[in-house]
Amino acid sequence: RVANLLKNRSDVLQNLTDSKLKVYFTKDEDLGGDSSGFTTGYAYYTTGETSQYEAHFVLSAFYGGLFDGNDGDTVDIHETLHILDFRDTAVEGLPYGINTSTATTFKSARDALFSTYNQTKTSVGAIRKYGFTNNEEFLAVASENFYERPTELKTTSASLYSSLAEYFSV
Repeated sequence: RVANLLKNRSDVLQNLTDSKLKVYFTKDEDLGGDSSGFTTGYAYYTTGETSQYEAHFVLSAFYGGLFDGNDGDTVDIHETLHILDFRDTAVEGLPYGINTSTATTFKSARDALFSTYNQTKTSVGAIRKYGFTNNEEFLAVASENFYERPTELKTTSASLYSSLAEYFSV
């Protein structure tokens, strides 16, 4: 599904390939986390002489995301977007390869939705509460919804939807 989402962005796919991303699966165990609940995956990177990128998934959550294509909760896309955020020079909730104009539109839409969230402290349209943890989680959750619930995302924020459509070249 990630390749399908990025099929029109060969530059981004190549960058992901160049990262030598290592992917690990574990069987039905909580990968740790915080009070928000069961952690089904995480991505991280280390820097130094050689940078290392890893994504870890709970197998049942990975498959669950594949087979329920309408819930806006898909760990494979979510963690891949974190890796793409890591691949540019600043971890700021913007993916590798986003152009300045699209980034400006995305950030403006994100800021508006955060403003609404800060007033209500509940999900805002297609963006579940977890997406408002920080800018990085917002990118990942918005991208999940772009793939799985595009109509709901477009209704939530047409400018957010259009910025992701431009980034993913669809």
